[in-house]
Amino acid sequence: MTLFLLTHAALLAALAGAAVGAGAVVTRGLPMATRAEALAVRAAAGLAALGTLGCGLGLLGRLDRPHLAIAGLASLLALPLAFRAPRVPDARQAVRGRWRSCAAAGLALLPLFVLALYPPIAFDETLYHLPTVKSFAEAGSLPFLPSLRAPVFPHLAEVLQVPLHLAGGDTATHLVPLLATLVTALLVFSWAGRKGRPTRAGPRWRSFFPPPS
Repeated sequence: MTLFLLTHAALLAALAGAAVGAGAVVTRGLPMATRAEALAVRAAAGLAALGTLGCGLGLLGRLDRPHLAIAGLASLLALPLAFRAPRVPDARQAVRGRWRSCAAAGLALLPLFVLALYPPIAFDETLYHLPTVKSFAEAGSLPFLPSLRAPVFPHLAEVLQVPLHLAGGDTATHLVPLLATLVTALLVFSWAGRKGRPTRAGPRWRSFFPPPS
């Protein structure tokens, strides 16, 4: 059980890091109001970029472990572009505040992470989402699947789930919607504060992600 939890936590961290790294490349030069907004926008753009790249690899028949590993490693190497130390009046106090905020956020997100580790049993997941991911992973491409009943939509999420399925199995595919949910929540917090109507958590988030210097 411990190994299971640690493996999925590492996969979630790798996915988040790759998304932010890829997003830092595609949004470079885009002005951001706060650190929270910058992190959320980069993560969202990175997920879209990685999904599009995965679709391209699939069309070329290269949606396999070596090419996915190269894409993920390249995205992680770009991660430092997303983090630049902000100038703060009292750096020591800011660091203490950030660690407290990290601990509080980690405790709040723990139930969502545990929920994401529940085995896939939903009807839509077992009917077409997960079978599509498995078919893509086995073929290393984006084959036409006439045996599956599936809505007509771009398989962006399924392509993002392929490397997680290869690395961690069926349950690891839940980490993509989990990360997307967290990024959406962070966007809501950051944009609410930008409009001058933050929630009660807004001030704490703004202290954790100070404006870029």
